[in-house]
Amino acid sequence: MARSSIFISYSHKDREWLSRLSAHLGVLEQEGDVGAWSDENLRPGDDWPREIREAMDSAKIAVLLVSANFTSSKFIMQKEVPVLIDRWRSGSLKILPLIVTPCPYGQSILREVEPRPKHRDSVADGSPADQERDLRDLTVEIANLLVPEAPQPPGGRKPVTAPPGQRVVTRPAARHDAYALLDVRLSHREWDRYCVELGFTHSGDSAPPLPLTHFVSFDLPKLIGTRDNLEYARRLRNLLFAEPSHRDFLRTAQDSAAELRVPLQLRMSISACARELHWLRWELLIQGGSGENDLSFESTCLARYAAADARSWRDIQHRPKRPLRALLVAGLTDWFKPSVRSTDAGDPGIEKCARAESILEASGLATAHTLGYLNGDAFRSELRATAPDILYLCVDLPQTDESIELGTVGVEWWASRLVNLPIAEAFRDIETPPRMVILCPVVRGRRPEAAESHSTWFSILREAYELAQSGVLGVLTLQAVLDDSTWDAFFKAFLDNLAPNGRMDHALHAARAALKTSGRPWAPVLISCLRTPRIWYEPRFTEGTPVDKTWDTLLLKIRNGECTPMIGPGLNSTIARLRTEIALA
Repeated sequence: MARSSIFISYSHKDREWLSRLSAHLGVLEQEGDVGAWSDENLRPGDDWPREIREAMDSAKIAVLLVSANFTSSKFIMQKEVPVLIDRWRSGSLKILPLIVTPCPYGQSILREVEPRPKHRDSVADGSPADQERDLRDLTVEIANLLVPEAPQPPGGRKPVTAPPGQRVVTRPAARHDAYALLDVRLSHREWDRYCVELGFTHSGDSAPPLPLTHFVSFDLPKLIGTRDNLEYARRLRNLLFAEPSHRDFLRTAQDSAAELRVPLQLRMSISACARELHWLRWELLIQGGSGENDLSFESTCLARYAAADARSWRDIQHRPKRPLRALLVAGLTDWFKPSVRSTDAGDPGIEKCARAESILEASGLATAHTLGYLNGDAFRSELRATAPDILYLCVDLPQTDESIELGTVGVEWWASRLVNLPIAEAFRDIETPPRMVILCPVVRGRRPEAAESHSTWFSILREAYELAQSGVLGVLTLQAVLDDSTWDAFFKAFLDNLAPNGRMDHALHAARAALKTSGRPWAPVLISCLRTPRIWYEPRFTEGTPVDKTWDTLLLKIRNGECTPMIGPGLNSTIARLRTEIALA
């Protein structure tokens, strides 16, 4: 079998589904790094029990085509599934069950493993086109799990001189290429039970630890009702790293990040089936300084990744770098007039937009255009007309005691009519939504300390999640009150750090330092449907290189440690010559 292998378990009565999946997996097999194995690989005279067991033992991924035929097969459920489940529990195997036709999956031994598809009971319940998309999505998931490692040159790696003031720690690459990524994946199982998967990758030479999986019960009402931030953070940490093996896993990730001299990237990957977990204040995990918390914001870069929701209507599109445009809106209203431009300089929404416009213009990142209050139709019209790259939108927090006097006029009355409209719906008819949305909360009609309740922020976090599913590359907002001067300092630092490479997560990590004196570096929240949340992508160097020189340029960059080779379908015959040349570079 190939170095990275897939074991496919299926019922012979479902051979048609195997054939359809194999057609999708063919593109991976053509690259030579992935081999899919099923019992159709057996030949007459083979010792088939031994061959099947060897295939299960050597596989990195097991794909199960689950149906009633599958769950009623004694050989599959007694000989294959227990072996696969044992390897899955030990962390040495990834199991991807695909329910192809309706069956009692929840009553089988497989109920611990999250099945696919996530948005329907089975693949067969969808249209023919939907079925092909399910098979495609599974193939993409497999491809993401089986990323081939770069080949090592004979005799080890060649030394590379580090930039001035830096040193090479574990690999011959530029300092900015180093990374250490701890991925915490959360998905819902049943009732209050959730699956926690811990994975770690890094740019060093040492092999990362095998992924770990465990199951926990989230008492959401108790968590949400916890007022003490230290206790809140302790409970979150105990859920994610419940056992000694989980804490050892975390320490290994932290040690690798320290060795590479980079912040540990902590990515909270929340599945669509567990989107209610976005209500929790995960950023409290990084509160405090490095002397009091080994996951401090000073050493840990935390951002949220929102897995694609079946309700999403638009795929995420990477955007090239270009001069950016920003649209600033003081708020949304359901008033009958199409728009209201405030003349009251004391209005908080208008004031926040004015300060944000100055900060945006001073950063040189984007040209800005500010509007007042808009109703839904005017908001959509402005989005179409201006096609902004950055949307800065003031959003009123819900008021517990709302009193409106009939006949009242002016900005305060319009403000009282502000509602939490489904902002993401406004993007449905927009061909290209904003790259980034900043939801700036406005506390109106009560003291800021009255907005400290956790539940006060549910609506804005829900809007942020919905926007992340609408094609926006990233959504930045708050989950606690910051005074205006603190927010402005944070926003300026965020833009300054965003400008060099467009990495929203890195910019957020750097900007949290501006909140240190406030004691609330955990207040900002970044949600993205991109695993690497960039507001733009640089064009590939091959696009500006003559085809006849592309290969030599690539080899030179590898030789100088300026890029890392990742062999994939984009390296076609018009560019590539011999892959062995990469190993010798």
